[in-house]
Amino acid sequence: MSRHLALGLVPMFLLLGACKAVDTESLAEQEQGTESAVSGAIADGDYVLHMVNSNHCLDVSGSSKADGAKVQEWTCNGTSAQTFHVVSTDSGYYKIVNINSDKALDIKDVSTAANAALQQWGYGGGKNQQFKIVDRGNGQFSLQARHTDMALDVFWGNAADGTPIVQYPWTGTSNQRWTFTKVGGGNPPPPPPGGGGGGDLPTRLRVTNQCANPIWVAHSNNVPDAQNVKLAKGQSRDYNIPDGGLPAIRVWPKVGCADDGTHCTIGESVSPCPAGGCQPPVDSKFEASFAPKGAAAATWYNLSQVDGYTLPFKVVPRGAGAGSGSCQTSDCSGLALDSCPGDEDMSGGGAFPAFAHEDLRIRDGQGHVIGCLSPCKKWNYPSPWGLGQPESADPGLHLCCPTPIDPQSGQCTPQSSCMTSESCRNASDPKSVVHTEYVSAIHSMCPTAYSYSYDDAAGLHNCPSTTGFEVVFCP
Repeated sequence: MSRHLALGLVPMFLLLGACKAVDTESLAEQEQGTESAVSGAIADGDYVLHMVNSNHCLDVSGSSKADGAKVQEWTCNGTSAQTFHVVSTDSGYYKIVNINSDKALDIKDVSTAANAALQQWGYGGGKNQQFKIVDRGNGQFSLQARHTDMALDVFWGNAADGTPIVQYPWTGTSNQRWTFTKVGGGNPPPPPPGGGGGGDLPTRLRVTNQCANPIWVAHSNNVPDAQNVKLAKGQSRDYNIPDGGLPAIRVWPKVGCADDGTHCTIGESVSPCPAGGCQPPVDSKFEASFAPKGAAAATWYNLSQVDGYTLPFKVVPRGAGAGSGSCQTSDCSGLALDSCPGDEDMSGGGAFPAFAHEDLRIRDGQGHVIGCLSPCKKWNYPSPWGLGQPESADPGLHLCCPTPIDPQSGQCTPQSSCMTSESCRNASDPKSVVHTEYVSAIHSMCPTAYSYSYDDAAGLHNCPSTTGFEVVFCP
């Protein structure tokens, strides 16, 4: 089977070594085609749509409410980003609207080309926003755009989270087949083992490893569970969060360790540390303050790249409250060490030219990049990783934004080596950390996480006190 690739529509990593999944169904069934198929009896209502090839769900990327947001496949997580209102228009066609954004499924730019991307857009009645739902038997359906009659297709049959949905001529393969689960009736989408599915967790915190190599899970000492639990790919660990709540916890992965979680390549950032001293605390971190279970108070959580980052990860709220307000999946699966700045300008707009070319990358003994320092951590962490400079001196003052209030005046000013949140994120100040390449890269790769102190608008989330979380590394 031949297939022409529209390179502008998909990330390049999807094209490397890609191989189209081909079903072994009969040639007669494939030749049946659109003409002899009948429209499926799908009643108007709210549905979760599952891909037959992966049993993943149709999903609006990042729970976005914006026009043009990517529509993709993603592990089913029970959020409103994966629930769609299906409404008949005329002649057997439907508009399909995401209930979180109130935007309709839309073939981008009204394209008639194979591999044109599916996105969401405000509904305007265009034929590229209407779909025929065709019964393919065994409870499976195809969805075909009105303006082309092409089927919605999981690009190249890829089963990975984040794979885009495109239009492509009907071939009969499982990546063009869908099942519908009615919300409020029928069977919910089953969560895959340790993979971020919807529904409640047995505890309020689960950590899952989907990395090719093992990780060892470290956490702050107030978490009442074992340290350095080893997780192979596909394994999860449920951590007991007391019903009375738990303030200010932190969880991070250690990699390249001995079986007992020591002698790690990176991740030993708190005591007890290796003989050579603690490693920089650049680990990809989940942080939370768990409210007492059932209380009116909120549970707050964030993904923190204030010190740096190592592994890609995401946090999926689970159970009561998930998908409402800011209690949304926070996705840092785009974190890539290849994007760590190797020539960061920390000069404060040229005020401190000696720091205009700084390498934020951390390498192992073989020269492989294993971590990325934030500009602040590059400034204040000791050699050999950082410059070992005080935060009270610029440019570090503006990179780290310390807040030691002057005890005599009670004021927080740069003159007293103190930065308010407003001063820290002041884009009109050329010294501000917001102008660094690092902050720009984090906002691009991980838009719902902290990239510097006081990056609250991006990074801070809250959920009801009964909500649980699954932290998935290498999602």
